[in-house]
Amino acid sequence: MTTTDERAAWSLYWQTAEAGCLPGAPAALTDALASVWRGFAMSLPSGARLIDLATGNGAVPRAIAAARADIAITGVDTADLGNQPRPGTSQSGVDCAALPFAARSFDAVTSQFGIEYCEAAALDEAARVLAPGGQAMFVIHCADSVQIRQGKNRLAALTALREAGLFGLARRVAAGLGEDSATASAVANVRSKHATQSITSELPQALGIALRSASPLAAVAAIEANATAEMARLRAMASAARSAEQIDTMRARLADCGLPVVVAPVTVPEVGQVAWTLAGQRTA
Repeated sequence: MTTTDERAAWSLYWQTAEAGCLPGAPAALTDALASVWRGFAMSLPSGARLIDLATGNGAVPRAIAAARADIAITGVDTADLGNQPRPGTSQSGVDCAALPFAARSFDAVTSQFGIEYCEAAALDEAARVLAPGGQAMFVIHCADSVQIRQGKNRLAALTALREAGLFGLARRVAAGLGEDSATASAVANVRSKHATQSITSELPQALGIALRSASPLAAVAAIEANATAEMARLRAMASAARSAEQIDTMRARLADCGLPVVVAPVTVPEVGQVAWTLAGQRTA
C-alpha cells in the first residue's frame, strides 16, 4: 500500500529522475529488461491498447514504443508524474487498485517494478480492465536480489546518519552556533560503521557545500528533504520486493481473477536473480 509520504517521495523522484527505480543498474540488467519488453511488444496484435500500471518515468512505454509504433499506450501512476515527455498518454494520481477505466478496456496490461507497490486489489483491477484474450506482463522486484540488498544497506546508513543527528548538526552550524562535539562524534562513528556505503561520504560533503552557500539553512533543509524522500523510497522498495512464496500468492490471486500467469525468474550473469516475470493471457 502506498502511503502519503511514499506518494510524495515518488512524485519528487519521477518528476526529475532519468533512470528508473534502480539507478546505476548494470547494463546486463537493463538489457535483460529491454529484451522482456521487446518480446512482449512483438506478441501484441496490431493497434493494441496497452495500459502500464505504476508507470513511473515511463520505462515500459518507451520500450514498447521503440519496438512497436502502432501500440496505443496509457500509463498511470498514483504519483504526480510531472511534465516529462512519455510515449502515449499518462495520468497522475491514479490508484491502481481502483482504475478509472471500464472493464475489458485494454488488450494488454504491463508493469515494471510497480504493481507490487500497490494494494493487492491492483491485481484484480489489472485483470478486470484486460479484454478476453488480452495479454499481461509484470516484472516484479525479487526480495533476494542484489539491488534490494544494496537498497537496504543504503537505507540503514541513511537512517543511522539521521539518528546520530547529522541534519541537526548541520542546522546548528548553519545557524552560527558551531558544532556539538558529542553529535559530531556520533556521526563520525556511523560513517566508520557504514564506510562501504557511499552515502556516508556523499551526504556530509553535500551538507558541507550547503553550509558555504548564501542561504545555508534553506540549503540544508533541501538536502534533508531529499534524503527523507530517498529513505521513503528505499523502505517502499524493500517492502514491495517479493519472495517466491509471495509471488505464488500473486499468481494465485490473478488466476482467481481469470488471468492465469506463468512465473519465471529474470537472472543476470554474475549478479543472479534480479526480478520475477508474471506473464499470462486473460481467459474469457
